[in-house]
Amino acid sequence: MSDKTNLTNKPRLWKILVIAWFYGYLLVNIIFAVIGEYIKELNPLTKNAILTTLLTPAMVLGIPAFQKWFYNWIIK
Repeated sequence: MSDKTNLTNKPRLWKILVIAWFYGYLLVNIIFAVIGEYIKELNPLTKNAILTTLLTPAMVLGIPAFQKWFYNWIIK
């Protein structure tokens, strides 16, 4: 019985991916809204470097908290 319970409470991978994508999408939009005016004249490689420099630590630190917020949906 405990094995069956563990399988039913296992997080769904596709739901974790949706949460990660949604969080990343929100962050990209927020970052561009905040610094978009300052970096619009830069070349695309520099824009990407700035974006990934800000996005990577925010995703590493933020996704676990975001997943906890949606935990009940992820395991449903």
